[in-house]
Amino acid sequence: MNLKNMITRLTSNYNKNESSNVYKLFSIISSEIESLKAVFDKIESWRSIRNAEGTTLDLIGEDIMQDRQGMSDEQYRPMLRFKSSLNKSATDINSVNTTLKSITDNAFIRIHEGYNYRDINEPASIMIELKEYNPNIQYEMIDTILAAGVRAYARAISQTQGTIYMASATLYGETTTVYPYKIERIEAKAKVYVASGYNTSYETVKILPK
Repeated sequence: MNLKNMITRLTSNYNKNESSNVYKLFSIISSEIESLKAVFDKIESWRSIRNAEGTTLDLIGEDIMQDRQGMSDEQYRPMLRFKSSLNKSATDINSVNTTLKSITDNAFIRIHEGYNYRDINEPASIMIELKEYNPNIQYEMIDTILAAGVRAYARAISQTQGTIYMASATLYGETTTVYPYKIERIEAKAKVYVASGYNTSYETVKILPK
């Protein structure tokens, strides 16, 4: 609570002028109260693994029995999130999804069974699709939440949010190259505009929207 709020809360029985003793007293203690509030806000924030740093992370690790083992804060946080989720895991599919989300810090998209997934086709395996790779995450931790003999693969899937323009054209006497040569599956949360054209002359071809 700042000085202005403190003075405003006083009843009209008190002199609120800056020259009054009440005002002078409040001006002394208001800065201390603000400092205390900042400390309490930090304590509240650092109860979260995402925000905690240093020795506070170590204390969280003691509670869930996960040592730091020389890791930096950035490396330690995924380990703590994983151990916390693992302690509460019921080993069902929902628990696996929740644990994967905790490891990857919400970069997790979905799990696919490996026996019918694109280029894997391997029984007793899963493919974990992620929005991005994080070098601070030890992905081998995933093996500890899976049944024995199940192999885990991980792949970063590019996701696009926005507007996508796609076009193709065939031109007589011209060479048209479309990249990439091998098109991967594109997962898009966007408006997609598709256009195509065919022309056998040397006229200028415009494909809209531009």
